[in-house]
Amino acid sequence: MITDPFAVLGVAETASDEEVRRRYLDLVRRWSPDRAPERFHAVRDAYQAIASRRGRLHQRLAASGPAGADRLLAALVASSGAADHRPAAATLAAVLIETATAALEATTDASSARAGTDRSGAGG
Repeated sequence: MITDPFAVLGVAETASDEEVRRRYLDLVRRWSPDRAPERFHAVRDAYQAIASRRGRLHQRLAASGPAGADRLLAALVASSGAADHRPAAATLAAVLIETATAALEATTDASSARAGTDRSGAGG
């Protein structure tokens, strides 16, 4: 299972289809299945996960966890107005990006807090 396909490929979450494909091809040349089969499979799996815009949005939602899913559902219900109304792709993308950004900020804040605790505990 891939922990972070963006990190495996070394691309930003905002990378285009072409940027992701180009990076994938570079890595496949470098890590051929004959020379480094495990690395090759990791690169291939990462590419398959985020090769399309839809795949990248899915990864962002998955990384945001249950809180992100709840927030996405609430935003979609609020934007649709009717049960049979389907929200626009732009609405989905905006909510996913906002959710992923909030999750990233929360992770960064938690890491910073732990680092501060570790430093203060180390001196005592």
